[in-house]
This record gives sequence, C-alpha cells and structure tokens, in this order.
Amino acid sequence: MDYIVDIKDIVTKFGTTVVHDKISLHVKSGEIYAIVGPSGCGKSTLLRELVALHKPVSGSINILGYNLLNASYKQIQELRKQWGFLFQNGALFSSLSIYDNIALPLMEYTDLSSKFISKMVAYKLDLVGLKDSDGSLFPSEISGGMVKKVALARALALEPRLLFLDEPTSGLDPISAREFDRLLLRLREFLSLSVVMVSHDLHSIRLTADRLAVIDDKHIVVQGSLDDIVNTHTPFINAFFDAYKDKR
Repeated sequence: MDYIVDIKDIVTKFGTTVVHDKISLHVKSGEIYAIVGPSGCGKSTLLRELVALHKPVSGSINILGYNLLNASYKQIQELRKQWGFLFQNGALFSSLSIYDNIALPLMEYTDLSSKFISKMVAYKLDLVGLKDSDGSLFPSEISGGMVKKVALARALALEPRLLFLDEPTSGLDPISAREFDRLLLRLREFLSLSVVMVSHDLHSIRLTADRLAVIDDKHIVVQGSLDDIVNTHTPFINAFFDAYKDKR
C-alpha cells in the first residue's frame, strides 16, 4: 500500500540527548491520524520534522512521494503548497488583519489576482464557519475559538492534500473544542483531506482519529485504532486512556 506519510527508523538528537530512537509510522490517504504521548516525548518535534522545519539525524520521511531528507529546496517549497499547518497557538500575525493572514500564503505562493485572492479568502472563511466581514478584524479582537478557525482557514488557503495540526483544541473551552472536532470531520470529507495531528485531548481523539500512535521512551510503543491502543498496557497508556476504558 502507498501511504501519504511513511516514516521509517527516524533518529532525532539534540546534542547527546536522543529524542526519537528509530521511530516508524505510516498514514493512509484520507485518514485522521493522531500522535499522543507524555510531555517531552518529542511529539511536536516529530511534527516539525514532517513539515521540514527540523531534520532528524537518520531515517526516512516520505510525504506525498518525496523523501524529505533527500529533497531539494525547490521540491520542499513545492511540497509546502500541498500541505497546511496549524500551530498550537494559531500563530497568527498580530499586525495583520484576519483577511491578510489568510491571504498571505496565496500572495506568497501563487500568481493569482487580488480579486481572485479576495474570493478565495471569503471562501476559506465560509469553510470554517466565519463571516466575510470577520476578515477586517485583527487577532487581538477575536476569541480563542475564532483564532483556531482563522489559523485553520490559513492552513487551507492553498487547498492542501495534507493537513498537520499541533494541539488543535488546546486552550479551547469544551464547547469550542467539540465544535472544532466536528468542523475537522466535515472538512476531511468535503476536501478529501488527510490529517496528522498531535493531541492530548482524549475527547477529540475519540471523536476524530481513525488511528493513532503512542510515543513513549523514544519509541512508538503501539499504533492502530483506539481499541488497539487501549488493549496495550504501559504506565502512560493505562493512565491516559483510563477514562476511555471506563466508558466502553
């Protein structure tokens, strides 16, 4: 089977500290794949490696048919048009309006006219449940839930095939978090997206993830469906998935 993301034997070090010791996982086209693990296990580091913001010591990362460790700068730039990234805190540019935050990737990576970009921004705002008029607001003027939606709209600006999410429901109240989960599921179906997300939100994982991987002690200790995971016993898995086990 061809995977949209295929990671093999990744080793990551910071100085003499080993963060990942031969991590391997794969993501199927069209699925939502979650990465979980205790704090400091290297979840976000792995996500940065998947979007070519950090290079591991060894191994291979194949995304959309390219090995990132051997890809040229030009190939990486082309790949970045095919994936979107939502940072944990949204990472909106505070000095730019909502409209300009979403328009920025279109202005940087395409030759579209300003009129067409305007239509695209309005379309992306609508996709995430925001109004066209919201585009005139600034990040300081909107709620945390709206920040996540705007960041998601920006991540979708170039109509990517693959979406990376770093703690997408972090900092949201329970109602806003579940609204985001439902939005993600709708967008996955509507846009035929594949999604890789780092999350510690068990409710979100239960609602959205098709499969997940658990990183612990530098390794992937298990990957599979949620039922596969909870039937594997490690101290972290037992503690993290306790609530899920109680509700089954």
